[in-house]
Amino acid sequence: MQQDRLAFNLSIILFTIILSVSGNWILAAGLTPGLHADVEYCRAAGESLRLDAYVPAGEGPHPVAILVHGGGWIGGDKQDMNLFYDSLSQAGFTWFSINYRLAPAHRWPACLDDVRTAIRWVKDHAPDYQGDPERIALLGYSAGGHLACMAAIQEPVQAVVGCAPPIDHLSDSIRRGGLSECMQQLLNRPTAIDKQNRELLQSISPINQISSNLPPFLLVHGAADQSVSYSQSTRLREKLLKHNVPCQLITIEGAPHRITEWVKYDPDYQQQIITWLVKTLGNKTATAQITVSPDGSGDFTTVRAAIDSIPSNNACRTVIHIKPGTYQEIIIVPRMKRYITFQGQNAETTILTNHLYASMKDDQGKELGTFRTPTVTIEADDFSAEKITFENTLLDKLK
Repeated sequence: MQQDRLAFNLSIILFTIILSVSGNWILAAGLTPGLHADVEYCRAAGESLRLDAYVPAGEGPHPVAILVHGGGWIGGDKQDMNLFYDSLSQAGFTWFSINYRLAPAHRWPACLDDVRTAIRWVKDHAPDYQGDPERIALLGYSAGGHLACMAAIQEPVQAVVGCAPPIDHLSDSIRRGGLSECMQQLLNRPTAIDKQNRELLQSISPINQISSNLPPFLLVHGAADQSVSYSQSTRLREKLLKHNVPCQLITIEGAPHRITEWVKYDPDYQQQIITWLVKTLGNKTATAQITVSPDGSGDFTTVRAAIDSIPSNNACRTVIHIKPGTYQEIIIVPRMKRYITFQGQNAETTILTNHLYASMKDDQGKELGTFRTPTVTIEADDFSAEKITFENTLLDKLK
């Protein structure tokens, strides 16, 4: 009888732990489907920064969207992005709509810092909301589009959607004849475009910080936008493509800046965004297979060639099966190629090797230095390897 009572009590305790935390009913796999409002993601400068989160029905992990509202950096609220709630929910996305600190109470870069913090918080907590921390998209409108573009440069995500984003503040300020009122409040600077303002405007403009490591971009812009020139998006697309970053531009003919009016000009624009997001974020469960063999019986004879064959900003895992052999290569897994696995058959017979050392000279006669001597360099997230030996044989050569 005592054993039965003890087992019963333990069951009740376990049941309570699994199903009740801080007054919210949850499932063992995460929060229950539906909206979870006003969740605090951090405290900054005495403010509680909050987000609204949605958990879709069905087994996860689901792709994730982080929504960043507009308002000229001085206004707006997470609820302003509610026009995307239904379409994202119906498409099976876990989404988070965030607040961030506003000017003039909080000057630049407080708003950007908050968006970056929110991204890191979502990566840590996405599984609690049935979301996939490895498939995150930023979706921002106007000032929120600017913040989404800037944040993606500094915090790795898998996709960016910018709706009428101002991405070149110097050219925009020149067009206006000086800093706008919003920009003055954000930067705490006068209207005239002096040398200091010019340098500051350039430093906060995403178009000046584009690199080939960025994720795919989707830009959506009204052709009749008088607040943020349509050319801002066309120029950003051109710059991204020059750096081999995939970028698509949806032009809404006749549409002004106000996003709530876009549906009148293109009722299908939101579905186009969803379609692009689903295609870009891909299916995490899908896995590509590549075989490397030194005798030519595989897809490639070198590991480096196998890595080169994987597209940048890949959305699914690629397993590179490396057959036994000694591969003398300099191997780099670049930042924009995530989800790669090196799979050997036996660590004793599958060896990635080289003998670089710091004082070795390159083709120009300059010493390599320590940081140019690794046999294998892993820059990307979500990399794994097993049954493989990584080695540098310099000491063997010196014996």
